[in-house]
Amino acid sequence: MIHVCFSIRDVHGTYSETAGVAIESMFSHTREAVTVHILHDDTLTQDNRTRLFWIGERHRQQVVFHPVQSSMFEEFLPMMGHYSIGTLFRLALPDLLPQDVKRVIYLDADVVVQLDIRELWDADLKGNALAACLDAPETQASLPWPCRIHRVEPERYFNAGVLLFHLEKIRKEHDLAREAIRFLRENPQCTLSDQDALNALFADSYLSLSHRFNCFTNRLSPDTVIPSGIFHFAGCSPSFEAPAWWDSLFLSAWKKTPWGKDSAVGACLLQDAERHRHRVRAYQRLLRSVRLGKKLVFWGAGSVFVNAALDIFLPDASRDYFVDNHRSLVSRRVHGIPVFSPQKILEEKREDIVIIVLAGRAYSEIREQLLTYGFVEGEDFFEGRLLLTKK
Repeated sequence: MIHVCFSIRDVHGTYSETAGVAIESMFSHTREAVTVHILHDDTLTQDNRTRLFWIGERHRQQVVFHPVQSSMFEEFLPMMGHYSIGTLFRLALPDLLPQDVKRVIYLDADVVVQLDIRELWDADLKGNALAACLDAPETQASLPWPCRIHRVEPERYFNAGVLLFHLEKIRKEHDLAREAIRFLRENPQCTLSDQDALNALFADSYLSLSHRFNCFTNRLSPDTVIPSGIFHFAGCSPSFEAPAWWDSLFLSAWKKTPWGKDSAVGACLLQDAERHRHRVRAYQRLLRSVRLGKKLVFWGAGSVFVNAALDIFLPDASRDYFVDNHRSLVSRRVHGIPVFSPQKILEEKREDIVIIVLAGRAYSEIREQLLTYGFVEGEDFFEGRLLLTKK
């Protein structure tokens, strides 16, 4: 089992979305079992917690939550600048995670993972307490506080956005939270908070990793695509208006998250809300079903609306499916999604599925068929043509 940790303090309700993109991208590129540990305080809403859990469910991976009392770190607010005290939560990792978890990967939320995370997990720590990538040369040249007091050589100062912790060694040799807090209290000049503390504590016990495990996007070239790595949007945000290739990686993962699914459907439907109120009401009801994690059933595997529906709703081939009255289509796959006869939906519980009828010309007949089955229009099934066209 691979263990990966994220810290979330979400005062504005948007940081969870960024973390969701990182988790989605990691799960999409990792074959083996992963447990994601979310360290959080009470700013993580139940809705965002459910969405993060849903990402794990969709990939058949585990997402577990560990509450942290952020009040224990509030004394350091004056030194945090534009950073959140949520970053300090990771100092409690050795205490919060089960004792049988002997190593853990820590990732900042603003990363996109484009590799199998086992590549980082399998790094030989060679007896060191942690592994990390060197920070940007300009950061090192600015002489962070641990360098100024000669605790760390500038060329050895690392970035703490991607870390591999040897928890077993740290538990034996350190009381991480206590030692880091003491260092920060004694050195209020620190401007990079716990990153400074970690550098000071482990200057002689860390392994320097290849930069492919922590690629700063602001140092990448739009003309040179790097096929794999962990891409870190440190100090910048993805651009959707004129996306570089690394922005497109973020956007691709975001579309697969619950936040992206909401926005993709909303962008298709809400732009013309005043003139198409009926369409908007249908979208809102459908969106509630999608948020509840219901299976998506598309009726009409040969419809002209298939591609548009798949682009917007991003079905999961392991749980979502097509149904069709045409026997020639049954038992096939359309874009990897299986096709069944309508009998399949009778085997489901009504509350577990939502049906989108893509067969435009045959909608009236299919509508009557679904009503006969006991499904309710506008609640259990929707007309795809209404949702997927602008007319």
